[in-house]
Amino acid sequence: MASIELEIGQVDFFETGGLFAAASFLKMDSVTKNSPTQESENNDLLVVKIIAMSVLSIACFLLGVLPMKLTKIISIKSVDGDKNLIISLLLCFGGGVLLFTTFIHLQPEVRESFESLERKRIIPEIGYGIPLAEIVFCFGFFFVYLIEETVHLLLDRKTHDDSLHRSLSVRRCSSKTELSIPRVNLTKFDDGTISYISTSNKELLNSQSNVEKQSHSHNHMDESLKNSFGGFLAVLALSFHAVFEGLAVGLEGSVKKVWYLFAAVATHKLVIGFCVGVELVTSKTRGLLILLYIGTFAIVTPIGIGIGILLSGKQQSEDVTSVVLQGMAAGTLLYVVFFEVLARERGNSHSGIWQLLAILCGFSVMILLQFLSEY
Repeated sequence: MASIELEIGQVDFFETGGLFAAASFLKMDSVTKNSPTQESENNDLLVVKIIAMSVLSIACFLLGVLPMKLTKIISIKSVDGDKNLIISLLLCFGGGVLLFTTFIHLQPEVRESFESLERKRIIPEIGYGIPLAEIVFCFGFFFVYLIEETVHLLLDRKTHDDSLHRSLSVRRCSSKTELSIPRVNLTKFDDGTISYISTSNKELLNSQSNVEKQSHSHNHMDESLKNSFGGFLAVLALSFHAVFEGLAVGLEGSVKKVWYLFAAVATHKLVIGFCVGVELVTSKTRGLLILLYIGTFAIVTPIGIGIGILLSGKQQSEDVTSVVLQGMAAGTLLYVVFFEVLARERGNSHSGIWQLLAILCGFSVMILLQFLSEY
């Protein structure tokens, strides 16, 4: 009797094992059949990232050179308060979009990636209540801060002219002589005219004005070329953080998230591109150099997207390098929000309530889009 029950138990056991084996086989077969779908999704993701690269670079370049055409139709010699307010509000709107993207979208995603790596024991846990994701997030912030301060320090050492020094809203800003907005100042020249001059790119504009004052001798032409090349390097160096903005887009793993980040970066990048174009036109920069500077400024972020595509294509989505770079990119966006937008906007002559409303508007639009995307 006991042997019969044992045999029945063995039959049930083997039947159950067979069922599990069959289920496992079917699951593996299902995964195999779904692999083309996964490959199709990866291809769609790659296409979207390439579209983001192309649109961002082309749109930024076109908006940057647009003032060259506008100056032939209307005179762009000064910018009144109303126009300053419009540009300021657009920049603050973009700041609100980036603020939402940084804290609501990127930071939780980076935290989840780090927690996944810790669970798989790919990276060790720090312990002591120190969150590794937030540490990398802040490291990206301080890294870009250090790079930009180093660039400005090196540029300032090349000249002792006060006009080359930055005039940020948080330092060396005089409300009586100039109105500071992000990357842009209103500067008064000796002839009494008011021109639209960049704070972060002031070095390159001053170097270009020096070029125009040179004689036609060979020695002066050499110095002109050096100054022009120095201006090119200034744009490239001062746009360093834009590479990490592009990385944030290039390292994303879903089509929807890529579009979110693309929209967030574009709202800031395109307005800045137009401002840089206005600065160069009003400073009497030669057309060829305008194209060079704007082209450089336009391709920096797409270069970051391309680097992100290469990293995400060759490595796993939860690779340590990709996750760390994504965390640093999120910290870079935090730097842009607080230093490129909020800090400088608080120093202009307009009522701060307008900037606050614009920031809230950008933040609210992203919340609305988040709700709509769920339906």
